[in-house]
Amino acid sequence: MPSKLEAFVVHSLKGRVRLKVPALKNNKKELEHIVSVLNSLENIKKVAGNLQTGSILLEYEGSPQLFWKKLRELDVLDIKKTEEVAVKSQLQMIFKKADETIKESSHYRLDLGTSVGLACVAIGFYQLLKGRTNLPSWYTAFWYSLHFFKK
Repeated sequence: MPSKLEAFVVHSLKGRVRLKVPALKNNKKELEHIVSVLNSLENIKKVAGNLQTGSILLEYEGSPQLFWKKLRELDVLDIKKTEEVAVKSQLQMIFKKADETIKESSHYRLDLGTSVGLACVAIGFYQLLKGRTNLPSWYTAFWYSLHFFKK
């Protein structure tokens, strides 16, 4: 059985839901398959997929609770909670702004990832010069988390 696609709730009103499914962006075959599966849901009025953005608009009739229950029962999408999406979006926005600021101030010679990498190297050299050879593991954790949120 293929794995479920990660989906984020962009907005949700009674009778209308927009999902962002990054794996569907520019993936016509998969988008058509998911739209077809979603059309099989009871009380669905309209399913529209956008190939360029990887989003799906669903219009339905009836109870929102029943709609969400039936959508989850299809077991094709791993729907993330709105709060998870909001936190990730805010963090991504912060990193993007910081990245743009660094690019502009360095006349596009540096970006955020390079700057953090250089800072970690500089801190490492400083620690070595001070005779401290046991660097904490948070440097590595910070580096990987930075690249995760930059995407």
